Amino acid sequence: KFSQEKLDTECSCQTCKSYSRAYLHHLLKAGEFIAGTLLSVHNLTFYRNLVNSMRAAIIQNTFAQFYKNQKPQLELVDPEFPRLLAKKTSKRTAPSSIGDYTLITRYNSTSVQNISSGEVMHSVSNPDDEAKRLYIEQSGICDLFLKSESNDKALVVWDVGLGAGHNALASVRAHESCSNKVAPNSCRPLQLISFEKDLDSLRLALKNQDKFPHLKHPAPHTILHRGAWESKCTGIKWKLELGDFRELAPLAPKPDLIFFDPFSYKTNPEMWDLAIFNLIFGLCLPGKTKLYTYSASTSVRSAMLAAGFFVARGCGSGPKEETTIALHLLELNQQNANNLLDLNWLSRWERSQNRFPPGMLECHSTEIELLIRKHPQFMNPRLT
Repeated sequence: KFSQEKLDTECSCQTCKSYSRAYLHHLLKAGEFIAGTLLSVHNLTFYRNLVNSMRAAIIQNTFAQFYKNQKPQLELVDPEFPRLLAKKTSKRTAPSSIGDYTLITRYNSTSVQNISSGEVMHSVSNPDDEAKRLYIEQSGICDLFLKSESNDKALVVWDVGLGAGHNALASVRAHESCSNKVAPNSCRPLQLISFEKDLDSLRLALKNQDKFPHLKHPAPHTILHRGAWESKCTGIKWKLELGDFRELAPLAPKPDLIFFDPFSYKTNPEMWDLAIFNLIFGLCLPGKTKLYTYSASTSVRSAMLAAGFFVARGCGSGPKEETTIALHLLELNQQNANNLLDLNWLSRWERSQNRFPPGMLECHSTEIELLIRKHPQFMNPRLT
């Protein structure tokens, strides 16, 4: 309180040039507001000079020596007022389960498991790899973003079964990647709609973000707390529809693509019956909408056929040899013709013990058989 020295003899800030330690001590003791301002000028000057020196050392390729010289100086304490370095508080342990969901590690990655059923989200492969291969690459979504004739109209994607957000974030990042490669405003906007009835799986993943690198993005946090997110840089609008899919889907914009990824029939039977595919078929864009799903179940495929979809084999996923693609109306190109379920599949279906859609009453079996056998997919010789 009696020192007339500068606060720091090596500092050139206005505080050190104009005021003594004694005066600054007086201001602090008296509770004067200007004390905080003067000390902030000094502190900010110190950090500005430090960062400028760091930058110069990096440019000169001498940062290692700079660090070695500076570290002991920055660790010095006032010999008159020595203080112990505060011990770092341990990080709060992230929960391993929330509600009916828990974490499970497999395929060198962490996934979310439904406790009641034991079912694991993306159970057969790395979740991010599966999202990329099964939904992003297979759908050709990047090509759809870049179609010049559609740039003014958003591509509508239904993400049915948000879960831990793997498919949704893969779609967001695919659009961001496309936007970065082309001129501004030349990438078609994305309107992403996620349907979910229980957000505990997303909450659990966000609480353990170090195990779910795909969530290192501002969008999922905003979706969880506000139910919607819009990109400030690219044309992305993402909306959460929380509740019963059967009630919410008719109110949503008609989809160009559907990424159908709810839990399986074992856990979520109401999402795999004939009624749900009848509903989806009626909400599709005629001749345009395509649905992609991980299931290759005979009964699920028969439900899609009975609803009116053309059904094709999708790419493999992990140990699964096939997944499934459902088309609202067939585009007669070679790729679809090669992948369509054919008369050989129909023959195996007729012998199958699992050929009817989940939850279907026995009294409707004859009607379903007729719908499938007379489906145009099996009547056109070009396709069979």
